[in-house]
Amino acid sequence: MRNRVAGFEPGELDVAFAERKVVKGTLLRVRLHAVQADGHTHIHKAMQPTLRGTSAR
Repeated sequence: MRNRVAGFEPGELDVAFAERKVVKGTLLRVRLHAVQADGHTHIHKAMQPTLRGTSAR
């Protein structure tokens, strides 16, 4: 996993996943991204047309 956040602590991300504050989801270019759980639904819904077009190839 790559990160671009200064001071990133992998253990903190593990805790956020365990507490379901962060989820993995397909958002852009059919890759998995870690995003805040409360924002995932909105982003995923907006990206559905793009994701469906990509997977149909």
